[in-house]
Amino acid sequence: MLRIFKTYNFHLNNPSVKNKNISYSARPGDLESKDDFYIIGQRLAVIESSLNNYNHSMYSFIQKQALPVWMRVNIANRFATSSQEWVELFVLHNSGTHNNQWAIVDYKLYWNYVLQEVPKDDWRNLIWLIEQFFFITDKIDVTQDYLIRDNYFATYNFPYHREIFDLGNYSINNPHDPREDIIRLNFLVKI
Repeated sequence: MLRIFKTYNFHLNNPSVKNKNISYSARPGDLESKDDFYIIGQRLAVIESSLNNYNHSMYSFIQKQALPVWMRVNIANRFATSSQEWVELFVLHNSGTHNNQWAIVDYKLYWNYVLQEVPKDDWRNLIWLIEQFFFITDKIDVTQDYLIRDNYFATYNFPYHREIFDLGNYSINNPHDPREDIIRLNFLVKI
């Protein structure tokens, strides 16, 4: 089906809604991005990479009285003003379904750091990573670990957090994702 890049500008009167403009790729009529890529009004970029589950016993942890991921993403997209706030909103009412890794980039913070000439060692909260895997929601500021150290952050359907790697049985079924090597090699060659 046809994919389009759309921008919604809803003039909502609720003062809690901080992001009235949201842009994303989707099919006509979709209320969320099927590609899980958003640019939202507070100058945040939100991207997702799905996590596989190789441990079927984990399905018993699905919460029926919770919100599906697409609703929690829309709520976080509407109310968050920073990458850290986005992850704090996203973890609420986790259903344990559609397990993902989300990276949220705060571009207004990036430009503040650049324009104010803040030393890169002092950069914080620019890129937050959250992984949801059934009952686990691990979140971390990866600004220093990746952006500053490596000059990039890559996501490729592979868990960052060791607990999720172990619980999802990645060590048996998918111990190393070759895309990591490809991305690292391609990035190093271009520098």
